[in-house]
Amino acid sequence: MKRLLEQGAYIIGYERVKGYNTTFQEYKVENMVENAQRCYKIDLKGFMPEGFRYNLSIVKILNEQNLTFMVSKKVLPAFDIYFHEGLRHPQMAYYHGEKTNLVLLPISGPEISRPFYVYGEDYEGAWKAVIDSVIENEDVCIFLWDSEKTSKPEYMGQILNTIEYAKEKGMNFTTPYEISQHLRRLENVNVTVTRKDERIYLSVKNNNNEAVKGVTFKISLSGDCRVENGKIERVVKTSQGKAYYISVDLMPKEVKKVTIKEM
Repeated sequence: MKRLLEQGAYIIGYERVKGYNTTFQEYKVENMVENAQRCYKIDLKGFMPEGFRYNLSIVKILNEQNLTFMVSKKVLPAFDIYFHEGLRHPQMAYYHGEKTNLVLLPISGPEISRPFYVYGEDYEGAWKAVIDSVIENEDVCIFLWDSEKTSKPEYMGQILNTIEYAKEKGMNFTTPYEISQHLRRLENVNVTVTRKDERIYLSVKNNNNEAVKGVTFKISLSGDCRVENGKIERVVKTSQGKAYYISVDLMPKEVKKVTIKEM
């Protein structure tokens, strides 16, 4: 553990919780959080249940312990028309209809040594298919790579090639915690959209007590446009014209006016 921390590894909690009653689940989570802080000075923010098996009570327990996210499920790799849109979205967890502060994150298969029958041992092909699907459907991509297995030559090359492929595709690398924090902040951002003649107006309000960067809106237009008080991050051609991804950075409690003028 010390060597991992020295290398800057991001640590999350991992426990078996399925099959235990609520009282014992509470004990295991509390003990996990306390041990991480006492032994390694780690303020745990994330959790992954063994085998992704858990029940609803663990959502309540993690939320009460102020954990930010749980890696909650595994999605099979994309192929043909299957396992694509919407399956890799991060989501806010609910407990009996009440929204919590816990974010649920999915990982994408395959895991090393657990090949998916469509791709067999071609892990690189499967991971690249996931990346393509994530980009097309605006999802998040989280892979679970076992550190003991990634050091083996037969896997290392595939992993490095996958990382380079993601970079070439323009993907941004971050941590599960940052993804979760961004989603939690977005929950407190409002936007009002109006249109007049050839102009679209966005009034974006940050209700957070902290800054929010990279709040991005997708605007579909028939042609070109000019943006005032916002930044065009990328443009994608569509069957109807173009999709513009326009971002703004917001200071705490700031209201920002963005104008989009069609050309």
